[in-house]
Amino acid sequence: MVYRRAHGEPPIDRNPGAEMKKLENVEFVELIPDVLELGPLWGDFMTGAHGTIARVKAGTGIPPHWHSLEVRGYVLQGMVEVPVPFDQTNPVTMTPGAFFLVPAEAEHAMNCVSASMDCLFLMVQDGAFDVTFLDI
Repeated sequence: MVYRRAHGEPPIDRNPGAEMKKLENVEFVELIPDVLELGPLWGDFMTGAHGTIARVKAGTGIPPHWHSLEVRGYVLQGMVEVPVPFDQTNPVTMTPGAFFLVPAEAEHAMNCVSASMDCLFLMVQDGAFDVTFLDI
């Protein structure tokens, strides 16, 4: 943000370290072939706190699993189901603009129920990303 100074003096840049990234410039890494890709926005999801775009392919889902840390998510595209617990019979379908929170170690799944559009959501964690799949 640029603040204007009085009497025609040059503007002061109050955020010299600001960073901007467009979705088309996010570099995705395939985590589960033909299902899940992760693209970092800030931080490094392999080593610490991060904000990461997750892309789940249309009509697919991530099998039941859990994470060591809480996951905060915000749906950007598609219709997403995050059943917590994973075996519930009536999960909520979320559309763009929906927020979800999955507590640390909560067993859940992640499904992109959109038929033809990949699901995108912003995932934020306070430490490195990990995933442990359930043996069911």
